[in-house]
Amino acid sequence: MEKNIFTTSGIMLLTTLMSTNLYAQSGSTLSQIYDIDFRQNKITDALLGDECGAIGVTAFAYEEGKKITYSLTDNADGCFEIKSGSGKVFMTRYECLNPLDNPIKNITVKAVSESGSTVEANFAIDLALHTPPDNGGGDGDPNDGNEPPEIPIESNGVLFDWNKGLNQSLEGWTWQDDVAYSNPGWILGSHSTLGDGERFRWGQGPRSFNKGDYGKLNTARVTVTDRAPSTNSGGALVVEELPNSTDHRSTWWLWYDGKPLSERGITNNSTDRMSFYLKAEGLAPMSDDGGMGSIGTNFHVGTYLCWRTGGDPSGSGQGCPYEGPGNQHYYHYLGINPGAWIHVLLDQHPTHHRGQNGKPLANNPTLESDGKHYFAQLNQMYMEIRYPQPTKTSYVIDELKFYSTSDTDEPHQNDESITSLWVGYWPNTDNWEIGFKDKSFDKLGNGKFSTFEIRWSLAPITNDNFADATPINALKYSGERYTGTTNTSRIRRPNDWKPDVWTRFQLPDEIEQTDKKIYFAIKDVSVAGGNAGTGWPWNRTDGHNSPSPYVKVIDYHLNVH
Repeated sequence: MEKNIFTTSGIMLLTTLMSTNLYAQSGSTLSQIYDIDFRQNKITDALLGDECGAIGVTAFAYEEGKKITYSLTDNADGCFEIKSGSGKVFMTRYECLNPLDNPIKNITVKAVSESGSTVEANFAIDLALHTPPDNGGGDGDPNDGNEPPEIPIESNGVLFDWNKGLNQSLEGWTWQDDVAYSNPGWILGSHSTLGDGERFRWGQGPRSFNKGDYGKLNTARVTVTDRAPSTNSGGALVVEELPNSTDHRSTWWLWYDGKPLSERGITNNSTDRMSFYLKAEGLAPMSDDGGMGSIGTNFHVGTYLCWRTGGDPSGSGQGCPYEGPGNQHYYHYLGINPGAWIHVLLDQHPTHHRGQNGKPLANNPTLESDGKHYFAQLNQMYMEIRYPQPTKTSYVIDELKFYSTSDTDEPHQNDESITSLWVGYWPNTDNWEIGFKDKSFDKLGNGKFSTFEIRWSLAPITNDNFADATPINALKYSGERYTGTTNTSRIRRPNDWKPDVWTRFQLPDEIEQTDKKIYFAIKDVSVAGGNAGTGWPWNRTDGHNSPSPYVKVIDYHLNVH
């Protein structure tokens, strides 16, 4: 997706990059220089945003067991610089963005190995002006006259501003030891983007408080010492058991309101993603023996939806300020290991609908039945370690926000067989893990397997460039035993009776040590009658063809520069 850099003149500046490797030192074992950032090398709004002038070029050369450093022997009169460790190239001055003054900029990248070997490559950067099309307006929704408000610019899809808090102090909120039924938590007072707290039939709201069913005893606080890897400032939410707790499953009503998020200006009908970073402690580690029963569920996000019916609701199932109308309680299940930050990306396809075991659950389930969009109508949600654990538990939540994939590099994604997606990195073992749920089958079992391919990049991955991204080397549920191929970027569901998908893999150390964001994409490559492995039960074929031709994407921050 192209984005404006200069809104005053309505123009976009794009760059098209062509690289030609010049030479490698005679007899060297140092590889040629590759550009591992395979974007179309456009200077978009990232120039003014979190990539601080990155132009879509990341030089990469390799020599066994040797550290590589990078420099520019020609920086186009100071217009560009390169990070010596990562090889990422940045633009340094706005004066260089004048296409009327020598629109072609040439740079030369030099890679030097500890062995003394060198290699260079030229990059020609073509600066061109483009005028974005006038899209008119409106989203083509037949219910345009009855839509919730668009997200205000002040909100930006952010529900909680934990950056303005410490311990039980949180701007706009008041901490009480008894919010409801002796459960501690916060009650909204007055907030610049959320509005004012209100008195509903069930009490004062919105609330964020302990979910005290089954005797769960938890408290919460804002910490400024344990943050997601995507930020180096502000605060995060800690949910932890009280000293006298014996249940060992930390849980919290994150948001409890009498009106949908769309009426708070947080979501709208286009919103289809809920993103946050999560780190859980005290969970029993999942089995990694590669068997059918290894993967399960130990954390879930419970959601409730409501909308107005025009009547006078007096209880659950009757509409705002209560749940409903009807049964509007859903679950997003995760199966994760403790001790590391994971990035969770929930979509509008829940894993389960209360009381509907075994029944198909559609993506955006309320749209077909009631003409309502899932995240637009979300009014309550909790996060919970799902089962009692052997020791005391806690979890940290950070960087929670809602957004629409229509505003991203790839608006067309697979929300049918790749749902409730997450990815995480465990520095102590140097392992990555990724997991999701396949909800594409009407009924599981009887050999209904599915197969997926996973790739990574230092640039956003789209449907068009998925094949150019780097395949992972999956360490679990991959290889001939599971997929019938030696292609280790392909994995299969461990159990044909469960929707769970999971694997472990590793990435090059030099990537983990130098780059701040890594992009991942998964594609369903299932083929009815194909992909049979050599070992039981994976020697049975896929249960159907992939329900979607699209990828599903997620990213992970490693460092903040």
